[in-house]
Amino acid sequence: MVTGQISLLTLGNIAAHPDFKAYSRRQLEYAIQEARIEPAGRAGIIRVFSEEQLPLILSAVRRTARVEFR
Repeated sequence: MVTGQISLLTLGNIAAHPDFKAYSRRQLEYAIQEARIEPAGRAGIIRVFSEEQLPLILSAVRRTARVEFR
């Protein structure tokens, strides 16, 4: 039995997450860049983020997204 396994997510995985459906992948990239959120690691050239970083990323994307209310 494997325990203590960390789930790492790419930007595509994060964009598919239900909490992030309202935002484009580009908005996620921009928010992460602007908030200077460091990836948890890399898989080759791909940045990966931990599940623990999702609230931080969500907060950043909400701050940077331009939402139009009507």
